[in-house]
Amino acid sequence: MRKHYHALVAGQWPASVDRVTAPLLRYELQSGERRVKVDEAGKESLTLYRVLGVYQGYSLVQASPVTGRTHQIRVHCAFAGHPIAGDDKYMDSSSFKAFRAVGGERLMLHAQALEFRLPASGDPVRLEAPYDDAFASLLNRLGGRKGAG
Repeated sequence: MRKHYHALVAGQWPASVDRVTAPLLRYELQSGERRVKVDEAGKESLTLYRVLGVYQGYSLVQASPVTGRTHQIRVHCAFAGHPIAGDDKYMDSSSFKAFRAVGGERLMLHAQALEFRLPASGDPVRLEAPYDDAFASLLNRLGGRKGAG
């Protein structure tokens, strides 16, 4: 099973960064809220990345988690220095406010495609989901060029 996500991240993601392997550790805040951080005591984690486009102040990347850890894509993006736009848990407050100022409404992480093989026949299946209105309209407002990097 392969999962592919599209994420609008803060800043210009370097095309040379095609993977993040930082180990992830789950923990709880005093409020009971669950969080995840990069920590050597954490579990092995791997996310593959590809730059899809560059926008004013942001990059659109495809993130494909190889392991399936809680908040893996969100924490790996933040660890790489490019938190996902609209991430109220892992994005710093000034970047979050700047995202809201350009019309951002939600976490800019989209489950784009799922690939698997049918058990009986082994035939490949790929399911894709279009962007919702909030995701698509923000990309249009930001402008940009696809295929950068």
